[in-house]
Amino acid sequence: TQTNIKRLVFGCLTLATKFFNDSYEKRTVFSIVAETTRDQMWKITDFIIDTLDFDLNVRSEDYDLY
Repeated sequence: TQTNIKRLVFGCLTLATKFFNDSYEKRTVFSIVAETTRDQMWKITDFIIDTLDFDLNVRSEDYDLY
């Protein structure tokens, strides 16, 4: 649904922000924008990290393709 897509996008944005910045907003801020609870945001980001097998880096070969 549109709500699930929105939550997934904000989960990805949360992880990207934490990955690239030394300082970042708390999960509460992202959960308010995504219209979800902090605990749901925690579960969403954990799901994304598990799905990516904890590998948040992009290989240079993959990067060159795009």
